[in-house]
Amino acid sequence: SYPDAPLYHFCLDEIKKTDEFRKEMIANFSHDLRTPLASVSGYLEMLLNDSLHAIHPEDSRKYIQIAYTESLRLKRLVSELFELSKLESGQIKLNKVSFSLPELAQDVLNKYKKECNDRQIKLITEFQPPLHLINGDIVWIDRLLQNLIDNAIKYVRDGGFIKMTIFEDDEKLHVK
Repeated sequence: SYPDAPLYHFCLDEIKKTDEFRKEMIANFSHDLRTPLASVSGYLEMLLNDSLHAIHPEDSRKYIQIAYTESLRLKRLVSELFELSKLESGQIKLNKVSFSLPELAQDVLNKYKKECNDRQIKLITEFQPPLHLINGDIVWIDRLLQNLIDNAIKYVRDGGFIKMTIFEDDEKLHVK
């Protein structure tokens, strides 16, 4: 028996968890990339076949606008994937500072108020005090929160609600 065997198992378990997480992230990114790509290619194909369908010029402009908007979304996703890759490889250094996660979350939610009001989506917060300051890269945490809200808005029905909860458990803050 080896004295370091439990440590070895712990490291192996962590590597397996990280590998599973990476596989899940790749699957999610693949799904997220396919949606705008299918939209762009579908609308462009319709425009290419315009002579067969005699698409009205107003509709053509609308299809071009949709394809353009989706191409920007695709560009953003590819950029995020590239940045994540650089972060994982250590090419990007985190700038850790101490800050209030609930305050940052509220700032992020405020950016979405107009869009949510337009769609009659209620933004509900439940920040369970006392919440300690966290130490992290505020820029990356901000982007993470924006991605969560972007996805929530994308999938919630008009007239629905989005609820963000922040709570502390075992001296760690959790966002739900």
